[in-house]
Amino acid sequence: MPTALNSDFILTSDDPITYDQVAEVISAVCGRKILHHRLTKEALADRYHDAGMPEPQSQRLASMDQAIADGAGDQTTVAVKALTGKSAISFPTFANAGRKVWDLP
Repeated sequence: MPTALNSDFILTSDDPITYDQVAEVISAVCGRKILHHRLTKEALADRYHDAGMPEPQSQRLASMDQAIADGAGDQTTVAVKALTGKSAISFPTFANAGRKVWDLP
């Protein structure tokens, strides 16, 4: 029986990618323009709250998103390789493999 790793893993590819870059890749894959609209932390919290999320959670989630926008997510890890024995694929490769997800009916 395998031994439990008892750890949290952050799964990334070998290259960090921004929301704007994700939008560019999806645009190229699906053949239509996808935009990433940057919102202030306050505007995002308001949007979450307007969708029914309680105020404390909407503020907390918006703060987490702000931290990511400020670079907290700009990291790479070797977790995928450690867990699978294979290197992670790039986001463009992932997007191309799942391109049908973005096809319009």
